Amino acid sequence: MRTALLALLTLLGCAPPTPAAVLDAAVDAAPAPGVDAARGGGVAPSVLLATGARAWQPLPSDGSGRAEVVFGPQGGYHIFGRVRMEGLAPDVTLLFRVTSPDGTRVLTDDRDRIRRVLGRGLLQAADGAYESTSGELVILQIGSPMDVAGQRWRMEVRVMPADQSPTVTDAREFTIVDDEP
Repeated sequence: MRTALLALLTLLGCAPPTPAAVLDAAVDAAPAPGVDAARGGGVAPSVLLATGARAWQPLPSDGSGRAEVVFGPQGGYHIFGRVRMEGLAPDVTLLFRVTSPDGTRVLTDDRDRIRRVLGRGLLQAADGAYESTSGELVILQIGSPMDVAGQRWRMEVRVMPADQSPTVTDAREFTIVDDEP
């Protein structure tokens, strides 16, 4: 029966379904030519922090960036964080932290850590850097968007490599906005 199905798919010009084992193996796929994933390509380790649910939205270093507060389906509020890393192997834990610019008010929980690997939360760009595949939920401990909207905040991301390389960070000031009606 399986052979007949594969033959039919071939005749119709369709590729046979990919077994789960092959999909899982893609996580361990070789990096782009000339990039050594174990050393992150020989580039000095760095990370660039951004926001955006569906697409990369930069958070400029001058503080003019904006991030929208979102009411999640489970009843809490969040913003989105994204990363672009160079010089790091694609197996990292991310810690996003949102504070007031002076650091006296903290909106996030330092226990909220996210592990990302190539093919599961990270993709490799044409230049060999690794990027978030989508916006990461940065959970805010607030009661209402009115607690934070229109105010300046500071978001930091710490990238902690699984291979025990030094932690790399980036931080940006931005304004939280509430575009919901």
